[in-house]
Amino acid sequence: MTFGAVVAAAFAGDAEAALVNIGSNSFSGAGRLVTTSDGAPLPFGSIVRIGLFPTGIPAATSFSAVSAAFVPIGESSTDANDGTNGPLTINDVNTPNPTAARGHYAGTINAVQNSDARFPIASRLYVFVLNAPPETMSLATEWAIFSDASWTIPASGTRTMATNAITDASEVFLGTYDGTNAKILMVPVPEPGVAMLSGVFGLVMLVGGRRRR
Repeated sequence: MTFGAVVAAAFAGDAEAALVNIGSNSFSGAGRLVTTSDGAPLPFGSIVRIGLFPTGIPAATSFSAVSAAFVPIGESSTDANDGTNGPLTINDVNTPNPTAARGHYAGTINAVQNSDARFPIASRLYVFVLNAPPETMSLATEWAIFSDASWTIPASGTRTMATNAITDASEVFLGTYDGTNAKILMVPVPEPGVAMLSGVFGLVMLVGGRRRR
């Protein structure tokens, strides 16, 4: 069993755009399981966000800073270009044997326009996992972000986002790469006080650097 996602076949929409479907297939070949920092299965209902970081991933000082830089796909209830049927969540997708399915997800985000200015063709896609449900994701205590260079929005055809593409630590931007046990371990979200201190320290260093010039 794997944890993965498939960008399904893009198909012609209107004359201005192709519509891209982003779907998950938890059991399509070998992959890496995403777990909590101690290796336990993620709680059912934990959010699995798929989207872009157009300006890069900021220093992990707070959820608000990282989330503000993230452009999610399929989480908008008002913008049709942002897809439908999202966001994805950790799911019990194997009812006869729930324990075996824990930590995986299933679902589809449909009708994402790759002509939308926020989702240009060839933009790199990231998976952003939090150990909290969508409605309270800002209260998550652990998170992970990972991506492979091949995970881009296609002009047409099929794009696969299976976690077996994650083969070294440089592809896990938040989290711990465990190639031996085929896992991506989440890491704690910084406490608000630590995040604030880190931000202030970074500002002091920036100001100090400017004064020395």
